[in-house]
Amino acid sequence: MQRLFHFWEKQSLQRESGKIIMVVQEWLLFTAQTPGSPSSLRVLVWRRMQHLGAHLLHNGLWLLPHTSKHVEAIQNLVTELEAQGGCGFFFFAQPANATLGQNILARFQAEREQEYTEFTERCTSFLAELERETTARKFTFAELEENEDDLHKLTSWLRKIQARDFFGSPHHEEATAMLARCNQALAAFTDSVYEQAGLAAPSGDGYERRDILAEKDRVDDNNY
Repeated sequence: MQRLFHFWEKQSLQRESGKIIMVVQEWLLFTAQTPGSPSSLRVLVWRRMQHLGAHLLHNGLWLLPHTSKHVEAIQNLVTELEAQGGCGFFFFAQPANATLGQNILARFQAEREQEYTEFTERCTSFLAELERETTARKFTFAELEENEDDLHKLTSWLRKIQARDFFGSPHHEEATAMLARCNQALAAFTDSVYEQAGLAAPSGDGYERRDILAEKDRVDDNNY
């Protein structure tokens, strides 16, 4: 199994409209066999594949671009499965023709489009909630803390979507702009909270708590 680390990269990067996107020359196929019970191993496989941005091709057969990062992640997963009574198999493959290759790309892009759409909808809800709280003048530190938590979740979520966006979704810019709007809206809400409390608003991000939450996000990412 260790020799698989020596396979060359089967993808390249190119710039398109200012974005760097992946051009796939070869794909990685993965399937796992897990005991009937407990179900924890099946859940582990599903969560890990979702985190990596794999596409479920058919009945437990997952598909990823062939990169050294993905090979390493799959090998680590296989090791975990074998330690708990399961096993996994992975292979390298190329589409038989260009039409099939385009079909695979379209499947990945459709999944990212759905994620970006859900993200922008959540951002819209966040902005609407801030507007309601501003109209009601609910300028309390409790509300601020809750909104900060929500914004950090949005920030972490977008980072994960972008890491899975191998092929440069056209919704990338819209999602980035929506998150910027959320940051601006929360900054204005923060100023109002501090003003109502008779305190000077912190400059910039300025919150030690934000640094703590950002570190928690990184730890959560590494635990997948």
